Amino acid sequence: VKYILQYMQAEIEKKKDKGWYSMHEFDVPVYDIVINKGADFVLDIELDDDNNSATPFDMSQYSFAACIKTSANEDTPIANFTFDKSKLNQGVITVKLPASETKKLLTDGDYWKETTQYYWDMVMMDGTKKVTRICQGTVQVSPGISDILWQR
Repeated sequence: VKYILQYMQAEIEKKKDKGWYSMHEFDVPVYDIVINKGADFVLDIELDDDNNSATPFDMSQYSFAACIKTSANEDTPIANFTFDKSKLNQGVITVKLPASETKKLLTDGDYWKETTQYYWDMVMMDGTKKVTRICQGTVQVSPGISDILWQR
């Protein structure tokens, strides 16, 4: 995700140089993920300081929320991510969804390549209650085969 955020910033700068940049064109980086049904999902997201890309962004004073929905118009998420916050002062937040939750995600496919699509995003809130979406994208859920072994 760090590299995606840097790429998006570079694209914004190119657009500004050409004089045709829209504020909404690159507001939130898109990061599509694949979740294997019945397996633990873990994703490290790294943010850099806007003023110095070599300096990690200290997120220790922020709160986070991320979920999966069938569409943006749905009120109820089908899954809520949890977080490992042990590296926040290093600019890293770890997004997690345990196997006990991924096995509940509905899939239509008969094998790994026949995925079911959902949507996700992640927001962070600072001490003044300002909420910022930091990434968004699709979730492709791949049906599991061996997860049935744990149910015996």
